[in-house]
Amino acid sequence: MGIVTTKTLYDTGVRNMTDILVTLPMHDGTKEKYYAAAPDCKFEFRKWNDYTEEAVAGKEIILGNIPVGLIKYADSLKWIQLHSAGNDAYARDPSLLKDIILTNASGCYGLVIAEYMVGAVIGSQMNLFKYDRAMKRREWTDEGRIHSVMDSTTVVLGLGNVGSEFAWRMHALGSKVIGVKRTPGAKPDFVDELCTIDKLDEVIPQADIIAVTLPATKDTYHLIGKAQFELMKNTAILVNTGRGTVVAQKDLADALNSGKIGGACLDVYEKEPLPEDDPLWDAKNVFMTPHVSGGWHLYSTVEKINELALRNLKTYLAGGKLENVVDLSRGY
Repeated sequence: MGIVTTKTLYDTGVRNMTDILVTLPMHDGTKEKYYAAAPDCKFEFRKWNDYTEEAVAGKEIILGNIPVGLIKYADSLKWIQLHSAGNDAYARDPSLLKDIILTNASGCYGLVIAEYMVGAVIGSQMNLFKYDRAMKRREWTDEGRIHSVMDSTTVVLGLGNVGSEFAWRMHALGSKVIGVKRTPGAKPDFVDELCTIDKLDEVIPQADIIAVTLPATKDTYHLIGKAQFELMKNTAILVNTGRGTVVAQKDLADALNSGKIGGACLDVYEKEPLPEDDPLWDAKNVFMTPHVSGGWHLYSTVEKINELALRNLKTYLAGGKLENVVDLSRGY
């Protein structure tokens, strides 16, 4: 069991205190901000992967992700604030969270994931990943034709925080941006064209870069598959930082190996960790990372997560409306 820190301003005779479990990533000094924000509450701080049935029992609030299987032991739970933007594991069974509010960390990861995506695109377009592999093989070789982001066309599936941050950056670099949304809405200035998802097959043939930032829902499952790969340019680059289930993985491997598309940059997969026998490991022109683009390696990301949690905590205790409430019927 990890180190548990509990602090309260009350003596042991106090009753009906709000019990809070916090498993969020933190910087030095962050705990004190929670004590100051909710001095009438009882806090228990644990590391993000230190979960037990006893830890969740009796907690009214849990700030941080816990395994879905532990929720049944949280007999007093009223609200979960996730440290992740994705919440598909929790939304998969709406009855699991009956009478429990679920909020996610959407808006905290846009900067870091968008910059990862831009780096992945430029690395692919400039053959940097090919050169890296060649040099490690001690091969002095010219990898041939490259492509510029300037005057390219980028199709962005999903214009939430991550999709919008990426679209803004690609627009600034001189790419024509086509945004694809599930529902109609106002067109941002950094998006040149906007359409709904039913028009996806009409815009895919135009794309030099296809960016997937969609969540996992029944409507997005295998949205990109064999039919869509057939429509893409043979130089097109697919970037997926949304959810692995949005892209049919076997079809993607086939498209890469057959030259149907130019390459792929992947941070998410249908099954994680990626199985050792998955064909993507040996697919051509693929750059892969182990679901780390939205991690906690950037200092400001951790700050944003805690700032959101602190705002929501103050709002919850005051009886107000929380930010980022997940609609379990929609899954986001």
